[in-house]
Amino acid sequence: MPPDVLVVYKKNFEEVHDKALAAVRDALDELVSERGITISYKARETVSREDFVGRDLVIILGGDGTLTSIAHSIDSETPVMGVNSHPQDDDEDGSYGFYMGSDTKHFAEDVRSALDGSGIVNVLPRLQAEIVTTSGKTVLSDPALNDLIIANTHQYQPSIYRLERRADGDHRDIDTSQRSSGCLFSTFLGQGAWFRHVVNIEGATFPMDEVNKRYLFASRDLPRAERPIAIPAKTTMSYGTLDAWNGRERPDKEGRQAWRGSLTSEAGPAPGAILVYSKTHRELDVLAKRRSRMLLSETSVVTPQPQTKTAFYVDVREGKRVTLIVTNPEAREVQVTL
Repeated sequence: MPPDVLVVYKKNFEEVHDKALAAVRDALDELVSERGITISYKARETVSREDFVGRDLVIILGGDGTLTSIAHSIDSETPVMGVNSHPQDDDEDGSYGFYMGSDTKHFAEDVRSALDGSGIVNVLPRLQAEIVTTSGKTVLSDPALNDLIIANTHQYQPSIYRLERRADGDHRDIDTSQRSSGCLFSTFLGQGAWFRHVVNIEGATFPMDEVNKRYLFASRDLPRAERPIAIPAKTTMSYGTLDAWNGRERPDKEGRQAWRGSLTSEAGPAPGAILVYSKTHRELDVLAKRRSRMLLSETSVVTPQPQTKTAFYVDVREGKRVTLIVTNPEAREVQVTL
């Protein structure tokens, strides 16, 4: 039976991509005449998972983004050939084409090698998350070629999760609960897409015999109370959050209570700070007020004196926004923790 080939192309009406598609069509038309192969064409925007079923070869014409955007719909047994429609070698504004092993100049020769089984085959690892819901249902994510993020479906809300890892000969055990924007996972080959922009791994080395077996992972590295923040000299910075300090230590307590927060500097007096409430009332801490510690509303004009530790109370009622404005009056950078 003649090979069944699907071509998925990038459709954005730019001349460079139209010319690339025309060149690919010409080369494949010759193969149809010579070998009687079956060719189907689908724009990336219209392709579905069913389109890839039973194909002997899938040709992706575009850039890395075109390939990675549909790779999750292709099963692991279907060979994929990437063809760069706008190479960076021809135009600095083009695609680097990390996953694209061919271009229009070499396509006619490369596609024959792919169909004859003489081309270079790279097996690329993908990531798939297995999520067990609170009701016991198991959900599998689509396999990701570059990276995937596990997060709240409402992106403005934090994710609550528990990290567990058993100790082995090289790593200690981990068992901690965190609250953050989510967890980011990346394949070794996909680290340049997102992971390197989040985590500084410049200069890090990885054993080549492990790159297909392991993945890269990023989450909150430290609880909020242990996370230092550098405030430059003579600078004012602000931190805003919904529902006061997300990630508080006692989620079992009643949310309408006021929670104590603190601003601490180990390198001397803490910077002055003003706590601003929006659309809520301020709950006063009598003890803190008597000790002249910082407890200011948005109407206050008094600047608190820097202390080693500045304490305040926060109203954590749902839907209320709290902003902490921190000023470092010193002529040097100060490390503080919230």
